[in-house]
Amino acid sequence: MLDATSLCRRSVIALVTILGTFISAQGVAAAPVPIKVVVVSMFETGKPTGDEPGEFQFWIERQKLDQVLPFPLSEYDLYYYSISPR
Repeated sequence: MLDATSLCRRSVIALVTILGTFISAQGVAAAPVPIKVVVVSMFETGKPTGDEPGEFQFWIERQKLDQVLPFPLSEYDLYYYSISPR
């Protein structure tokens, strides 16, 4: 049986692997987005913004994640900062 830490670690590894595969499959010629931290949110009650908030919506709105990267392999797109807030 997997504990929470192991499950989270595997989820992050899977997300990064899928994201890398998707980006390389698209043949994107733009400069890569430097990634320092990945937060995997596991709960959302509805849309990512504009309705009753779940965990995902709190991250998007409170951290002011203003850029969206389409991610068709998931229910939701990926969100990130346009510039580092710190």
